Amino acid sequence: MVHVFSESGEFSPAVAQNRSRKMREILSSALDLACEGGLDNLTLHALAARMGRSVAAVYRYYPSKEAVVRELQRLVATHIRLISADTAGRIDAWSAGQGLREGARALALLIGAAQTYELFAQDAPAEFGLVTHYLGNARYGLPERDAQAVFEVAREALGMLAADIAAAQATGAITPGDAQERTLMHWGALQGVIQLLKFTRRGGAWGLAESLPDTTMRALLAGWGADTAVVGELADAIRTKKLASAERQVRDLLHETETNESEAP
Repeated sequence: MVHVFSESGEFSPAVAQNRSRKMREILSSALDLACEGGLDNLTLHALAARMGRSVAAVYRYYPSKEAVVRELQRLVATHIRLISADTAGRIDAWSAGQGLREGARALALLIGAAQTYELFAQDAPAEFGLVTHYLGNARYGLPERDAQAVFEVAREALGMLAADIAAAQATGAITPGDAQERTLMHWGALQGVIQLLKFTRRGGAWGLAESLPDTTMRALLAGWGADTAVVGELADAIRTKKLASAERQVRDLLHETETNESEAP
């Protein structure tokens, strides 16, 4: 899959394809700058200098810093959705091979989603921070139109999680409840703990660190009525077998494959 921009404009197929390719090239350099120094390090002037182009050349494709940030955040949000779907696919295959019952499979999907998010934050902290830190930072906000373009992508990933929670409720693996509310609790708990790790890894909060995301998710599922022993066994197996480990990188979305090229209009 290759990144699809939120605003493609009215162009002929050939022009649109060429324009998208150039926009991805610029976005790749923007990703480098943002990962090196955060969004504060990202300006159109710095981006033009990094690419050896004029500011006008960059402006032709991205009329503002906010437009670049919007696409960076959509890029990362898309990546999170894709690696979450990858994990779900691996867990489905593993569950079938193990002959797991529907309830256990449903719990495995929720655990896998949590571990996927945790591992992405651990393995790609700079990219992770682009979409999570800045969207939740009151001092930095995108214009409403740009923010909505990001939220539309993020909601796709949350929608997948909500469906898995609803399925777990339907099987009796967890107690009945509001699936959308629990989705936000699931994401919010993980997000808070992951941010807390920055503090605990430096010796704060009694030095607890690496086990916090896992412990938090186990407690959350237990609070929703899940069998703690089953949750523990599934969580250990998913981590040991690396079913939630990403096999793709954010930057992969910026590179066309032969399939992408052949499918282009």
